[in-house]
Amino acid sequence: MKDDNPVLWGSVIAVAFFLLSVWMLSRSIGADFKITFNTVVINIVILIVVSLIWWFIRPSILPLFLGMLLFLWPTWWSVLNSAAENKLKTAHRGREWVNRWT
Repeated sequence: MKDDNPVLWGSVIAVAFFLLSVWMLSRSIGADFKITFNTVVINIVILIVVSLIWWFIRPSILPLFLGMLLFLWPTWWSVLNSAAENKLKTAHRGREWVNRWT
């Protein structure tokens, strides 16, 4: 155990934290984990591409930001559809309305 690489353990902890964060996000909105994970990975790829464009070309930040939003927004529709269908049947945490008159 003393020869273990700290970079390996750091990577394992970072991946575990990332997966836990995506899982918590998907559970909090009632969406499927796989759909949410795919969307987050696509968003990370888009952000990396936009960062590289900004690094090498140095365009104006507003058109770059709007272009990034143009590509990010449609990727979240599948997550919103999954949350709307609520396949996980997450219960409403608030108190249900009860008719006390009947």
